[in-house]
This record gives sequence, structure tokens and C-alpha cells, in this order.
Amino acid sequence: MATGLALKLSEGERAVAVKVDESIGAGNRIRPGDFVDVFFALRRDGNEIDQSQARLLLSRKRVLAYGAASVDALSSVEKTEGKQANGPDNARTAVLAVPVAEVSQLLLGGSNGSLLLALRNPTDMTEPDREKFAPLPGVLAVAMTKGAVAAPLEGADAA
Repeated sequence: MATGLALKLSEGERAVAVKVDESIGAGNRIRPGDFVDVFFALRRDGNEIDQSQARLLLSRKRVLAYGAASVDALSSVEKTEGKQANGPDNARTAVLAVPVAEVSQLLLGGSNGSLLLALRNPTDMTEPDREKFAPLPGVLAVAMTKGAVAAPLEGADAA
């Protein structure tokens, strides 16, 4: 029988851990049960500042665990007082509840850029206007039609 965080997930959600530190995790003010927006910053080649970009990756994701503290370990007294036995002062991971369809975005964002968790008001149900952020490229490349010729990769002849 399932126990722990698995029981806190809704159908179609997965618990995904992301690396955090004090600056990534809102100054270690994030607590299990909070909601966050996930942003990521990407530098084109590690040096080009003008080609760098920051984007909203995921919005209103529930925090299942932050450091050693988790939603399954909170007692009703701790919830009402806003206290936890295991503080997040030295947190190295945050576990977020993420729909399966968005797990790949989080994985790619975390492995190719820098993530930032922005703490949000739990009563704020609004979704940020995605038009204000650069569009995300697709995770999978579009298949070419039969007979089409692919253009050579930029810079491929420089090798």
C-alpha cells in the first residue's frame, strides 16, 4: 500500500525533486504546502548576455517537501501555527507536484538552465499572462515530411 508523499499527489501528478539553495528557494522561506511559480534562466552559450533569456516555466505548483520538511510530516498543530520540526535552512531539494505532461519541461529547464522558485500567495488563482514571456520551444522535434531536405546545421561546416 502506498504511503508518504505518494498519497498527497492527485491523479496525473508526479513528485519531482529540484535542486535548491537559499537564492533559488525564495531565501529559504518556502514551506511544504506552499505554491510556487517556476522560472528558468538560460544563457545561449554560457557567455552571450544579449542572447540570454528568462521565462516562466511552470505556474502554481504545490510544494510537497522542502529540505527535510514535507506535507506528510506536518501535524495539524504545526499547520495552524505555521511551524515545522525540520526547518528548511539548509535545504538542497524541493519536491513539487507536477502534472505528467509538464515533467519534461521541468527536467529540461533544470538541466539546461538555472531554476528559480517564486513563492506565491496561496489564494492567488490567476495564471500569469504567457504572452509576456518568450514562447517555449517544443520538447520533440517536428518530423519532416517524406522527400523534404533538412537544412544543414548552422556552424556544422566549421568543424
